[in-house]
Amino acid sequence: MPRPKFEIGIEGGPSNADARTFDISTSKVYHTLSSLNNLFFGLAGQYNINEHFSIKTGIGVEGKGFEHDYGLPGTPNGLVKSIKNDTFSFTNLNYLVVPVLAKAVFTRNHLYLLINGGFYVGYLLSANNSVNDFDTSANPMNHYYNSIKDYSRLDFGLVGGLGLGIKLNKRLNLEIEGHINYGLINIASPSNVFPQVKNESAILLLGLRYNLNI
Repeated sequence: MPRPKFEIGIEGGPSNADARTFDISTSKVYHTLSSLNNLFFGLAGQYNINEHFSIKTGIGVEGKGFEHDYGLPGTPNGLVKSIKNDTFSFTNLNYLVVPVLAKAVFTRNHLYLLINGGFYVGYLLSANNSVNDFDTSANPMNHYYNSIKDYSRLDFGLVGGLGLGIKLNKRLNLEIEGHINYGLINIASPSNVFPQVKNESAILLLGLRYNLNI
């Protein structure tokens, strides 16, 4: 039976997000901030060009962000780490994301291998920071604030993925795949403590697709 031209579906799963940025004290050194665990959920649509190649897009909500440990106050860039004196900042960024992917499948019976790649465009919906300050007695003082002014609204980057699928019946396919999102543009606004921030995330997606049979 030939592949249908159009398929729609839902997909979602856990993600691990972090950010690439320039160090505050040594701006020429590129480093990655600590990661945070988040979620992705969205709707997907797919146009099948032939038996092996497709164009896939959709819309979803993805949580991104990063953790930053400032280290012991008074030391260069907080290089001395001590939980009794450290300041931890957790940044949560929630995006509306539209990926556009070229997809290839290689089928054997009811199973198939899938490979895809392309780009994504993201729009920042909200940004929040949680700052935990520890005094010398290790008593935390927590601060929460809206940090959306510290970030530009738009994000753009590359997407690559690899996964497996199974044909459940004539109408339904179940897929599991890993996605890597690599941000290309600086999302930090002039008010941000970092001069440059670029998103990146890894997502484990579970998706269910329905054959429209058009």
